[in-house]
Amino acid sequence: MAGISDQLSVSSDQLSVISYQLSVISDQGVGEWGNSTNTLKPQHPNPQHDC
Repeated sequence: MAGISDQLSVSSDQLSVISYQLSVISDQGVGEWGNSTNTLKPQHPNPQHDC
């Protein structure tokens, strides 16, 4: 079972790296598309449609 646990630890490390990359990309996206998101937010006041 040690092999499975090793694979799980590697997967968790990869997930953490991917989540970090996604956060960096999302930060860049907000920087590039900040004006668009600010203009789109008032059009969707309903919290149920929080995409």
